[in-house]
Amino acid sequence: MIETVAFLAVILVVRVATLILVGHFVHGREISDDSGLQLVLARDPFGRLTNTGAPYGQYPPFFGALLAPTVALFSPVVSDFYVIRITAITWELLTAALYAVSLHRLGAGARTRRWCYLAWLTVPMTWMTSTVMGQKDFVPAFFFAATLLLAWRRSWVLAALAASVGVVAAKIFLLLPLVVLVFLCPPGRRREVLAAGAAPIVAVYAYLVILGAVQGHGLALLHFHPNAPFGTQGWTLLTLHVSLSNALESRLSEVLAVLGVAAVLGWWVRTGRPDAGGVTPADPTALALMMASAVLAVFSLFYHVNDSYFTMLVPALLLPAFAGRRRVLLAVATVAPWAVNFFYGVQTAIAEHTVGGKGAFVKLYHHFTHGSPRPYLELALALTAVSWAVLAVVSVRDARRLSQEHMARTRAPARV
Repeated sequence: MIETVAFLAVILVVRVATLILVGHFVHGREISDDSGLQLVLARDPFGRLTNTGAPYGQYPPFFGALLAPTVALFSPVVSDFYVIRITAITWELLTAALYAVSLHRLGAGARTRRWCYLAWLTVPMTWMTSTVMGQKDFVPAFFFAATLLLAWRRSWVLAALAASVGVVAAKIFLLLPLVVLVFLCPPGRRREVLAAGAAPIVAVYAYLVILGAVQGHGLALLHFHPNAPFGTQGWTLLTLHVSLSNALESRLSEVLAVLGVAAVLGWWVRTGRPDAGGVTPADPTALALMMASAVLAVFSLFYHVNDSYFTMLVPALLLPAFAGRRRVLLAVATVAPWAVNFFYGVQTAIAEHTVGGKGAFVKLYHHFTHGSPRPYLELALALTAVSWAVLAVVSVRDARRLSQEHMARTRAPARV
């Protein structure tokens, strides 16, 4: 308990200090395009449950309610620039608490735990998401971590509920760990796990479909088709060189993403089962890596995935059995997306002659070079696409290895 509290205290101190520095660097001017929409959702937390035509209806209907408490608490005290980042840091602390509990649950040694704590503090996917950009992705990360922790305790129904609530309150991509959970849970529990996972999603979205039909708006999520150039992976790189319609990219990527998840699960069934009796991973870390690999398969193949989306996977991919073997790969996978964000932001700010918060980063870029940021953007896009795809494959392979090693240890005869 003392160790966990100390870990959270260090995160809080480091993040607050970083926030003060960032605020000073940009003079308190906004640098994220998403901050405004998060504040709209937080200040009208149940608007999407009463009006399907409300702004940003593509977001999970309860998302605003999760942001509302900290936004309401700090809005009278500090500017919106700090409000949205304090909210993001709050959710990072909640997720980090589950992460620390998970390390103890997995029996990680003291030295390993220290390295994992240090990794959490330093990888860009944590502090860039919460403190610099004030993004919302530690909210789904919290539900992903809760799902993992409950699954490791073999509380399969509660784990399914955590993922399902995350779908309607945090991010639609939490469907992926839910699908993996249903697929890999003990066969005898599958029906109740499926029922627990499906109930909140079906109830909430059935209500929204009916409400949308009555109000004449329809379901906003079904009509949300963002432009690929805002993504941080292969499709974005492709559109810089090949002319593809948004509709075609959307259809192709959706089919490929589904096939990617099917390939991950199919490969596990074919080669990764610990024994012939079922598909449930024998090692708890293997279950986390299987969930992460399914999400990574979609992130690698879907046409619109932002840099901060990867944050959801941090609790799974910083686990000791994984981080110790794949540090370089994991470093590239967490740094490259934010490099995309930086060079894309600089390129856009230069083209639009931005003088606000992003202008500070243009000055920083020009301090090192006055050339076009496009070559660096393309390199970062390529590194993101390759590292995420490789990480998906490596995660499944590591899951297989860990599960088989666990079974070998448990089946080994006791020494006399």
